[in-house]
Amino acid sequence: MKSIIRTLLFLLFIGGWFLGHSSITYASGNEQVKLIVKYKDEVTTQSAENEFPVDIISTDVVGWEEKVEELKENPAIEYIEVDTKVYAQGFTPNDPYYIDQEKTYEAMKAPEAWTDYAQKQPGDPVVAVIDSGVNKNHPDLEGQLVEGTNLVDSTLPPQDTFGHGSHVAGLIAANTDNGLGVSSLSLGDVKIMPIKIMEENSGNVSDVIEGIRYAVEHGADVINLSLGTYTYRTSLADAVDSAVEEGVLVVAAAGNNDRAQSLYPAALNNVLSVGSYDLRLHDKASFSNYGVDVDVVTPGTELLSTYLKDDYKTMEGTSMSTGHVSSLASLLKNHAPFLRGQQLKRLIEESSRYVPAHFSLGEGMVDAKQSIENIRDLHRISGPTSIQTSTAISQIGWNELDEKDLKIDGTTETGKFVILATGRDFPDSLAASPLASYLNSPVLLEKRDRLSVSIEEELERLKATDVVLIGGANAISEGVEDDLETEGYHTYRVSGSDRYETAIAVNRLIPYETNKAFIISGQEFPDALSAAGYSGMYQYPIVYVRSDSIPDPVQSYMEESGITKTYIVGGTHPVSEDVESRLPDSNPLRIAGKNRYETNRAMHRTFGNDEAEELYFATGRNFPDGMAVAPLAVQSSSPIILTQDSQIGPTNESVQLFDQRKDYSIIGGTQPISIPLAWEIDRSFYQ
Repeated sequence: MKSIIRTLLFLLFIGGWFLGHSSITYASGNEQVKLIVKYKDEVTTQSAENEFPVDIISTDVVGWEEKVEELKENPAIEYIEVDTKVYAQGFTPNDPYYIDQEKTYEAMKAPEAWTDYAQKQPGDPVVAVIDSGVNKNHPDLEGQLVEGTNLVDSTLPPQDTFGHGSHVAGLIAANTDNGLGVSSLSLGDVKIMPIKIMEENSGNVSDVIEGIRYAVEHGADVINLSLGTYTYRTSLADAVDSAVEEGVLVVAAAGNNDRAQSLYPAALNNVLSVGSYDLRLHDKASFSNYGVDVDVVTPGTELLSTYLKDDYKTMEGTSMSTGHVSSLASLLKNHAPFLRGQQLKRLIEESSRYVPAHFSLGEGMVDAKQSIENIRDLHRISGPTSIQTSTAISQIGWNELDEKDLKIDGTTETGKFVILATGRDFPDSLAASPLASYLNSPVLLEKRDRLSVSIEEELERLKATDVVLIGGANAISEGVEDDLETEGYHTYRVSGSDRYETAIAVNRLIPYETNKAFIISGQEFPDALSAAGYSGMYQYPIVYVRSDSIPDPVQSYMEESGITKTYIVGGTHPVSEDVESRLPDSNPLRIAGKNRYETNRAMHRTFGNDEAEELYFATGRNFPDGMAVAPLAVQSSSPIILTQDSQIGPTNESVQLFDQRKDYSIIGGTQPISIPLAWEIDRSFYQ
């Protein structure tokens, strides 16, 4: 086997600026954006022959966002989507040197990300490469550069004469699938901003600071720093802070000194610090720094990329690994342009996977496929349907069930209970929340006339023995009940002649020790979502009333139960002042806002507490998700915050009520809570 010549390149300071070294050299060989416009059903398309209410509109890539905003003003348009690529399965770049890169990309799960999830928005992200410059004439970097600067000699362009910056740039942005040279993880859908701060292997912190300032002022999305020093400088940290505050991701090399610390700026908390892994050794690359400051690793040995003239060269080092991470960040930014720098940082870190090593390597190997998936899935609890979302919530909250006693029809039953409610008839399901909390049981939702496979599997996982069916046969069918009994579960149906009596029947199963109750409209259900969690948390029963009257069974229940303090949830439209005057409370407290979202916030102001472990976000328009998550929220005394379509302002106001928050979860899929809205919510937690 040929010996590999390793040449460590270090900085003038204690460590080395350039964090890579090399061995073998290879010889080389007016866009439009389409908008898909969906018109409302009653509107025909501009094309008479088109039977579908959809048009494809082409517009210039410059200013396409303004075109979208203009179209949004048309009330006949239901939605607008930007065209995107589709990729044949089994995609492999046709670049001739890809065979030399294949194992590296497979380790980072890049092919799966390209094949299954590759797509991009108009406009490539910009990565500022603060380095030795970039070879602007390399054929595999043609069209990949934007204007940069030369901080060594301002009279000259930032042309690379050393090779390090060009190698890093190729790893980030080499044209891919162009039949030439090498590939890049970003598929080449990225622009490089070359910022030259050194001629060879050393430079000055002051120039790095100037380079960061230039990058931010000229619109860089990512700053790649394949360099560093062991000498801390407050001025460098301040420059990084300024970039981060502007939403820029800063990626930096951990260092090539086999030390248990990272160079600066990689050692800074808000910088994504990158180490190197050796795929042959299945361990840390021999040269790579390691320890608590390292966030992630990528393969860092024998990496082929662009070089000087038309050449390609293999190099190794944490410099090169840093280029991989900047390339991955660009791929993610193309999928989700709304992601800010620190969101990209956490996304990459939390998507990484453990790799065997004798040293601490942070979160492990970056995983492009998981990173792409986590744009949708990070902090989200969901399934393809409301039924499967309820089982996903159950899996998060319950590893096993407690054995409980439940008095039903005068007989005390002992078992491991699960509550099964309908995903269609919301009042019954919402009324189940206090019972679920009393039993420490999940609420599983069913819509079918026979037992769903996902429900059957979840009951088996939980080792349940008893199932409480909420509502009559119109809610949970007799077919489902028969299937449960055939599988050996004891079933108990809790219902009344209507939703008002069903809620009372549920309440009677709980040995309440309170004189308080939530008064909620049985005709308009959003307010019940706001009360469901707190009902279970405080063990106050939910009592349904009509907007203009209190049903006789409800009045009798309140009298029998000694209810003397009531909380009306909602305004005077769902629960009228006449109903308020008939309550067994001389001074009931009405908790309300001008809409369901403000009422939700008012509930949090009244009943929430700063010690909530987690915040749960559910749409205010798709009730099953909110119903299913209530028992989970009760476990940690956590609030359920209702989201309002794409409007983040009201949601942020609710979040600000909980100063001691630790985490959050989005409940449901991307239709009720879109991916951009989910990441707007994320920004409320991680500024």
